[in-house]
Amino acid sequence: MSTDTQIQQLPSSGQTHHHAHHQMVFGLRGRAEFELEGPGGHEVTPWVGCLVPSEYNHAFQGVGDNQMLIVNIDQSPQAAALIHPQLVAPLFSQPRYVNLDLDFVRLLSVVGAEMSRQPSDRWLGAHFTGTLLHALYHRLFDQSPLADRRDKIPLNRIDNWLHQHLSEPIKVSDLASLCYLSVSQFQYLFRQKTGLTPYQHVLKRRLQTASWLLQHSCQPIADIALQVGFANQSALTKAMKAHLGRTPAEVRRQSRLH
Repeated sequence: MSTDTQIQQLPSSGQTHHHAHHQMVFGLRGRAEFELEGPGGHEVTPWVGCLVPSEYNHAFQGVGDNQMLIVNIDQSPQAAALIHPQLVAPLFSQPRYVNLDLDFVRLLSVVGAEMSRQPSDRWLGAHFTGTLLHALYHRLFDQSPLADRRDKIPLNRIDNWLHQHLSEPIKVSDLASLCYLSVSQFQYLFRQKTGLTPYQHVLKRRLQTASWLLQHSCQPIADIALQVGFANQSALTKAMKAHLGRTPAEVRRQSRLH
């Protein structure tokens, strides 16, 4: 996912086109007339933006002195760390006009000011684009109270991801991103749903996987420790003794008796 963020004055002569990338248009000053395929005509102002999916025909025309923030979003992989790929699809599932709240308008003002100072800094634009997309997504699709959102913790998806990454250091932010939540929201909702902190859940999965490997494989204990994310055999032994009441050697030996 790559982005191209620009500040432009739209011409007063009407134009019609389409393009292979998604596009967001926000008014920083003045207004412009947009007509999107489907929703019809509307004005884009500092309080109303529009989202144009790729390949949608749209007509536009600046009205007097205007300044628009134009954000083009294509499908190349350069800025994937800044924009979650699964966030883009719902935003651009259809052409739409978006009424903007005061906080979002203030955010646009900051983005416009910084982009005016550094118009050639593409990474700055990419960071701002990620911020705008995430903020807009939460306003459009993520408005229910925290107490009613425990279903936003997909445990199967989290556990499948953990299974593939147990050997690596795992941050709470990694898990929160799977649910499209902030770290604080994720920690609250995860505790509400499971009764565990994310750290406790990760440790539980590490120990469960280690126990299974000890019982069903002949791998050295030191190798199993590294495979499930412990620094060494001693760290695995200490954790298993504290949480399971048995050492890795005892788990393996008992499994051989059955």
